[in-house]
Amino acid sequence: MATMFSASLRPTRTRILLIALTVVVLLGYGLLNTQRARGAGGSGTENGIPAGRSSQAQSAPLSATGSCKPALLDYVEITTDGQSTSSGTFVDLPGTSLTFTQGGTAASCVEVDFTAMTFAAGGALLDVQPVLDGATLGVPSATQLSGDDDENANGRWSRSHAFDFIFPSVAPGSHTMKMQFESVVGGTVFINRNAMLVRHHK
Repeated sequence: MATMFSASLRPTRTRILLIALTVVVLLGYGLLNTQRARGAGGSGTENGIPAGRSSQAQSAPLSATGSCKPALLDYVEITTDGQSTSSGTFVDLPGTSLTFTQGGTAASCVEVDFTAMTFAAGGALLDVQPVLDGATLGVPSATQLSGDDDENANGRWSRSHAFDFIFPSVAPGSHTMKMQFESVVGGTVFINRNAMLVRHHK
């Protein structure tokens, strides 16, 4: 009789454990998003991007698919070392502002390739993002480029990193692109020699 009673309780216990596990996961996810938004100087999220991360930039779509053929290349190369920030919100990366003309008769994509020698000491994290016309973010938007760079003997060696961004729909005409960077969790982060390449419609 005791065996039958125990067997009848198993499904109930399993359901309770699954419900409890689901609640724990959802609470943990919510706390993580809240903490990241607070660290960025804002509260809540919009389209998965913590609010307050940039005073200018608008939220970008979470993903983009498609095809286009950007035929022209404009670029800016920076040979300066030691550009740094400890700001918890995005600030402009000096020297990276670039004006270009999107050709064609309809909106088309723009690709931004960014490469840099970077250094983020200890537990610091370095995020970067390109911003179009001071207001529009690409896909993806904020991207971690470097973090926890203290595995070497003197703790001051930068490493080369790169990332590609897409702006899916940019209207014909004159536009300005610039890079921004931030220190996500505190500490000073560095960007040394870097390059921003903007590929756009002819």
